Amino acid sequence: MDLVFGLAADGRAYPDTHDGMGTLDGAVVGPMGLIQILETQLGMLGPSISSAVRIATYVAKLRACGGNRFWTSSFSKDPWSTAAAILEWRDALISAGWSGREVGSARLDDLAVAEGISPELPPGLVDRAAKLLDVLATRPGLRIRQIALAERRDVLSPIWVRMLAALEAAGVTVRECGEPELAAEGTDLHKVQRVLAGEQPENLQGDGTFATLEADTELMAAEAIADWLAASPIEELPGTVILAPDGDTALLDNALRARGIPVLGLSASSPWRGALQVLPLAFAAAWQPFDPSVLLNLFLLPRPPIARWAARRLSRALSEEPGIGGRAWLKAWSEIEVRLLEINTQSDADSAGKKTNTTLAEWRAWTAVGRFRRSDGIPIVEAQAICGRVEAWAMRSDGGKGDRLLIAVASAAGAVADALHRLELASIPALLLDRIVLQVLSEGVANPEHFAEAGAVRAIRAPGALWSSAPRVIWWNFVGPGEKIPTVPWDSAEQQALAANGVAFESSAAIARRIEAAHTAIIRRTRQTAIVVRPALARDERTTLHPLAHRLRPLLKETGAVVRFKAERLLREPDAVLAGRMLARRLSEPAQPPAKVATWNVPAGLAGLVET
Repeated sequence: MDLVFGLAADGRAYPDTHDGMGTLDGAVVGPMGLIQILETQLGMLGPSISSAVRIATYVAKLRACGGNRFWTSSFSKDPWSTAAAILEWRDALISAGWSGREVGSARLDDLAVAEGISPELPPGLVDRAAKLLDVLATRPGLRIRQIALAERRDVLSPIWVRMLAALEAAGVTVRECGEPELAAEGTDLHKVQRVLAGEQPENLQGDGTFATLEADTELMAAEAIADWLAASPIEELPGTVILAPDGDTALLDNALRARGIPVLGLSASSPWRGALQVLPLAFAAAWQPFDPSVLLNLFLLPRPPIARWAARRLSRALSEEPGIGGRAWLKAWSEIEVRLLEINTQSDADSAGKKTNTTLAEWRAWTAVGRFRRSDGIPIVEAQAICGRVEAWAMRSDGGKGDRLLIAVASAAGAVADALHRLELASIPALLLDRIVLQVLSEGVANPEHFAEAGAVRAIRAPGALWSSAPRVIWWNFVGPGEKIPTVPWDSAEQQALAANGVAFESSAAIARRIEAAHTAIIRRTRQTAIVVRPALARDERTTLHPLAHRLRPLLKETGAVVRFKAERLLREPDAVLAGRMLARRLSEPAQPPAKVATWNVPAGLAGLVET
């Protein structure tokens, strides 16, 4: 097996394979993909664990430590946030080489106590990598022949440097992909690439190989890019890569679809997809005092947990009389029972009554509201029952069709139930329950109705996902602030104690070099044309400059409109040139609205129906 490894190659990457013809027994992988391949080949593959489940387990571990620990004060006020923060510190320590043992420093030794106490923490990505490092030398059977590195080895984080060294010791050949093929000598793009390599800037000539597209809004930027792609010869579309760092091309896809170009299909994960709201609304309805709007919102979801026709009747009853148990509410249930019995009788008259009673019991469970006071919390078994009801509804609604949204709902409900179990509590406070549900839903789900169509233009989410040269690259939303460099929470004495035990953190300068290398690589790996797109407004917020824009400023300050293209020119110029392509616009002549018609001729039969 031959692999290409890149830090940002989990998910969409370009190219898909080692060459344009495809590869047998090979893959382009990121950290998660490499770990999964190694675990599969060594017989160590396990289930993926939600971050909420790991945090809940760590809450139980920190509580079990007892005593006066450095987290005691904050843990007593907000156990979830405290556990989440300390777990992040702990994972960073594991990534840096910490074995979980005491090192002779108070705070770190407190963490060592938590590490050794029950319950056992479900493994995260760094735990899985650390476990592989322990067994690679003693477990033969790897089918990996070689690994090509998308990044230079000196910019990789320490844990992946150690992983590659262990793989080399196991007989795997590791090599770097090498320098990319640059643009032709003397072109504007080549001059930009030289500047990003640290050479002196030269004046750009406006030959169309490099351009910046500035727009007042994302909408106008999408129109300009779609026009540029539409003006491209068919044979030049293959090899065009669009980098969308925010992971969402919905706005651009609308403009592409209007021009008959296959859409890219990138969709940002969101916790606000309709069916995902069944879980938080189911919990919200259980609290006192009962809020009718919660139940109304549940029934008005695009996919309510009961049949739509029944949800509409109950919604009307709530609108007439905001509450349950009143005249309108009881009448609605009576009507639902009658119609449900009719439906079941048509399909199976013998068991119609039994099916009706079973379905009514399931539906009424969703309206068992206002049972618990927030000040008292909710018993764990009751909270898990709500999770089970949501999970069962999602799986039953999916019916094996593989609906991504419903599967995500079922997975979220299962993760909440698992997290509740791992807390090892009899009753859970309302605030802690809200934090767990919010944590699970924060992972969100992509829009299931937004998917890529087969076409020549490709889209990626991160600069590092372009691991080889591409003819044309469009950097969509070339805006700041960019990636943040994480801070180390340990003081100098603690870091010295860690270093004495073989734990070394990556320096801020090294992290900055890796981020900068990924940003510059996306331009340096472009052979023919590069366009960077910067809207002044992203949705309703003003954008900031991307960090790489400061490197380009000396090149762009003296250039004209041929290099720095303003998207709004398309609204007033019939022929504008962007990156070497003419974006022609035709003036539409205003047309008169349709004349009023005094009478409409309709068939005689229809006229009789209208009169009645």
